[in-house]
Amino acid sequence: MLMQLIQTDPRFMDVFKELTGVDLLDMQEKQMKKEDEMKEAKKKREAEEKARKEEEDRLKREAEEAALPEEERKII
Repeated sequence: MLMQLIQTDPRFMDVFKELTGVDLLDMQEKQMKKEDEMKEAKKKREAEEKARKEEEDRLKREAEEAALPEEERKII
């Protein structure tokens, strides 16, 4: 209940900050920023993984094609 009161009235947030030395707004902003950074890192990893998978598939197809007899390669 105290947290709801603190969140609804900025004056209580200021008093809480002065009494405890804890800036809840700053903590919340840092947490949100960290979550955003984690999401971006996850997207980047997924994109890199997708690109790596596509490259592996391409190399596999090329290897399979190279293993075919010359006559069959011309058809593909």
